[in-house]
Amino acid sequence: MSQEHTPDFTQLPAGAVAFPEASEVFVADQQELARHLHPLLSVDASRINPQWSGHLHLLSPLEPDEGLVGELTEDWFLHSDLVKTNWIGFKLEDGRYRLCGDPRYFFLHPDNTQLHEAEPRQVKKLQAYYAEQQASFEATRQHYREHGHLVRTDWEDAGRWSLSSLWAVTSMVAPTGWKPWNSPCTSSKPMTTAVTPRSGP
Repeated sequence: MSQEHTPDFTQLPAGAVAFPEASEVFVADQQELARHLHPLLSVDASRINPQWSGHLHLLSPLEPDEGLVGELTEDWFLHSDLVKTNWIGFKLEDGRYRLCGDPRYFFLHPDNTQLHEAEPRQVKKLQAYYAEQQASFEATRQHYREHGHLVRTDWEDAGRWSLSSLWAVTSMVAPTGWKPWNSPCTSSKPMTTAVTPRSGP
């Protein structure tokens, strides 16, 4: 492919917004989700399907530091049909996400005191990892806001990186009227489910 036809993956495609504010991604009463899920990208849904409207959001889970998202709480009866190991489901409300399950799904949720008391080493390890990931996220976001292109700032020789290097996040819209059991997502409106395999960059 000639240089003139090679896309510049450091630039966003039309209809996409990098590092959207948490207030634009999560519903008002679930803003704390931004502590566990970094908003990477918002995409105009009509760019994917002209019959869709609003925005879909790509998120990066901070935990675990290795393995699959959700597996640290799978033995504590905090999972559901749409929020389980390697799967995080959301309902779209006016373009914002509502978690379709118990927020204690995330191990470091402040209400998981019983888990934290049982596994203090895991708490300490994850707290350090959260801090590291938050610093990296903020640095990358700030670089984009200042320079207008996407780079990975936590590499010694960062270079440029493409959106395809993000962990895979697949968004799907479930059939209208589908009402999963034991879920707060019981609206007849379409639901968006983000599948977040943690395979690494």
